Amino acid sequence: MTKITYRPDIDALRAVAVLSVIFFHIKADLLPGGFLGVDIFFVISGYLITKIILGYEGTARSFFPEFYERRIRRLIPPAIPVVLFSLVAGLIWLSAGQMVSLAKSILAYSGFVSNWLFLSEVNYFDVPAHYKPLLHTWSLSVEEQFYLLFPVVILLLKKIHEKWVTVFYAVVFISSLALSYLFMFSGNSEAGFFNSFARFWEIALGGLLACGVLPTLTSKGLREGLTALGLFLIAISLVIVDETMDYAGLGSLAPTLGTAMVIHAKSQGLGKLISLPPSRAIGLISYAMYLWHWPIFVYIKFIFPSAGAVHYLSAIALTIFLSALSYFLIEQPIRKKTFLKSKSSAYILALISTALFITISIAVIWGKGWPQRFSSAKNYSSHRNAQLIDWRGKTELEKCWIDYRFNVADIAESCTEDILGRKNVLVIGDSHAAHLLPGLRKNFKETKFSLLAVNSCILTKRNAEKRKACNDLTDWVDTTDFGRFDAVIFSSRNIRPTPPNLAKRLEKISEQTQLYYLGPIPYLEPNMPTLYPKLVGATSDEEIDKRFQAAVSNDQFEKDKALKEQYGSHPNITYISMTDIICPEGTCQFRDPQGWPILIDNSHMSVEASEMVISKLPLNFE
Repeated sequence: MTKITYRPDIDALRAVAVLSVIFFHIKADLLPGGFLGVDIFFVISGYLITKIILGYEGTARSFFPEFYERRIRRLIPPAIPVVLFSLVAGLIWLSAGQMVSLAKSILAYSGFVSNWLFLSEVNYFDVPAHYKPLLHTWSLSVEEQFYLLFPVVILLLKKIHEKWVTVFYAVVFISSLALSYLFMFSGNSEAGFFNSFARFWEIALGGLLACGVLPTLTSKGLREGLTALGLFLIAISLVIVDETMDYAGLGSLAPTLGTAMVIHAKSQGLGKLISLPPSRAIGLISYAMYLWHWPIFVYIKFIFPSAGAVHYLSAIALTIFLSALSYFLIEQPIRKKTFLKSKSSAYILALISTALFITISIAVIWGKGWPQRFSSAKNYSSHRNAQLIDWRGKTELEKCWIDYRFNVADIAESCTEDILGRKNVLVIGDSHAAHLLPGLRKNFKETKFSLLAVNSCILTKRNAEKRKACNDLTDWVDTTDFGRFDAVIFSSRNIRPTPPNLAKRLEKISEQTQLYYLGPIPYLEPNMPTLYPKLVGATSDEEIDKRFQAAVSNDQFEKDKALKEQYGSHPNITYISMTDIICPEGTCQFRDPQGWPILIDNSHMSVEASEMVISKLPLNFE
């Protein structure tokens, strides 16, 4: 198998990539574009793997066993302890539902389809990202699919002529990038992120470099200039781009093109400067760091709900320590064949570890996440399952509360029909409007409540709101006469401060009818379904409530304070503080009348809690 000349500047790029991802995962504000580190990895992989394939002189029959042996030795051994750690920690901290989710992700990882699993799970009430210890394996699956699909084609085309490999990569680059833009402009940003075929253009870009489509630079000035431009593009994208922007636009092109420039330039000046020993060292352990950091960050939130700088600095130190151990005790010995000396032993390791993970995952799914791990948790698990079914129906999920897949035009008329002789009130916003519906209908039985809600929609057209359904709902608000309603209730979790366009729309509504603006409710992290099963029956109700209180995020209170200042004395808009109702004087009421937790996840009220809380609100529809 062809050996690639060691490039310290490529290890430096790996260091930039993995550190970018890590800082982004600590807090997005630290490095808004840090998630683009994955894009850097894809370009590097495309370049190196294509170099290996094009440099191979043997037959296809001898190539594939050796190629995949090297992939196994590189990818699987370092991942085994990470998956085992995630499983063991999950048994300690994850709820039954989260354990099932983890088991599914292990199955998907074992089959190289993690990205497709997480894409299929994208919806508002999927398990939150920070409760998925193996969410980051989506990018590994994209690369593994590349390893499975591309080498065969490249070898066949190489037999005809190497120029056809270049043509192939050019076609992949153009078509994949076009698909990425298609997803972006259709508002399906999740597909643009997770879909392999919308990601292969980044790998193809590295492949095109390996094919020699660009002329070799003989001028030192050109090499240094191109390197400087490439590093600038990477740096500016990491700082300026954020996850709310058009992902498949310039946000992803800048770091990938920048990476390609640095690789192609082969700078001896800036290249050496960025390849100092610390960056090379991080680059060498970057794969293990990528594997370890996310599960550690996930479980940090369970151990320390209010994790701060000290906790995350400790998490980074632990990540580096475990990654160094992985590199010296697992990766290097296995890649150099100090261990698993034969080809067959590498394949056996892959088969055994995969079989083990599949078996454990099936057992967890079959056992419904093993709720019996926690005292009295089985009763709560059964109650919550029934509660969720009731809740989804009474909040009109996928009927008048929709996500980006639906069209507002198809539901607006039927969802807002008036009833003569009754007060007609419209509830509008996002999921935090929808969860009010059961309580409103229970407490105001003589009033007709209509609902129009779109996930994460704050009635304003911004880059962050590319989903068509939200834009459609915003257009509907702009063209509707709200005088036909006796009152309108607006609520959304994601507002602070109120965007000017939303403020104008609220003013318009308030000039035509009575407008109630219901503020955010408390947000818990870890959430109630995570905390409660481990505590119920094992400690007192008072201690459980203390743990709930400790998990309450201050963010919603800050949002509420800002909204009070903006709308508290507004002449036409009645602002109602939900945090004042649920958490008078800062101490929250965490249980419904039956004693169950009031939230079904981080911040959405159950049917029973909605009925209880709405009964306390100063609403008047007379």
